[in-house]
Amino acid sequence: PFPGVKLSARAVYKKPFGLLSAGKVDEVLLVNTSGFVQEGTISNLICHLDGRWKTPRLGRFGVAGLARKWIIRCIETVGECVELDEQIDLACLQRADGVWLVNSVRGAVPIGAIDAMPIEINRDKTKQLRLWLKTLTG
Repeated sequence: PFPGVKLSARAVYKKPFGLLSAGKVDEVLLVNTSGFVQEGTISNLICHLDGRWKTPRLGRFGVAGLARKWIIRCIETVGECVELDEQIDLACLQRADGVWLVNSVRGAVPIGAIDAMPIEINRDKTKQLRLWLKTLTG
């Protein structure tokens, strides 16, 4: 009912935050009822798949964070585009040549595995994302 506002459904975050505080995981990806990734509990997701940048279309669920907005702007500035995709699932992430969780405090953190499923870490694109975010945070 409140697009872009995390506090409207705090119960959704109770279990993920419990896993984070227990140190069992670094971050929890939140998926919608169709099984598509929306965001992390404290981050947005960006991936590079089939030669294109993608990030979940947030629609009625999720927060378009400052780091996500800035990275989209930077990618577009260099002549590439970011596809806002409603159907990014775990199979897409496994095929990607890079997946990152981004926020303005942690920066761009590459995902190396999801539930023990390995994900390729693209060091060149990680470096670029971090440079772009550095221009945001100084």
